[in-house]
Amino acid sequence: MTDSESGCGLLGILLALSSATVLATENEAMNLLEMNIKSNCTDQDITTKPFAWGDEPEYGNSLFYDYVFCQIQLKDTEGYLDSIVRSIVHFSGNGTQLVVALQRDGHSGEAQIEDDFRTK
Repeated sequence: MTDSESGCGLLGILLALSSATVLATENEAMNLLEMNIKSNCTDQDITTKPFAWGDEPEYGNSLFYDYVFCQIQLKDTEGYLDSIVRSIVHFSGNGTQLVVALQRDGHSGEAQIEDDFRTK
């Protein structure tokens, strides 16, 4: 089982086509995500939900995921990293493997943010 903030959905589609059960999340491009999944995944177990890392999920975590893939834009905002960690914990259980892609946004505090994230 996998979660990813999906964009066009390529990672989720590839994982679903490889027989994974996928929850693909997206914040801004849900229409694109759903169109791509409908075009490429006819018999696969893939679900979409609106979600942005750092927000509180509106749906429960009755299932913990084997893998969580997320892309995070680093921001120098009070409480931002704590909210990201809460999101990750929501989808994770004992044994969940986490893959995080950090996108830099050019703030001067960028190195400190990365150090803070590593310690969370």
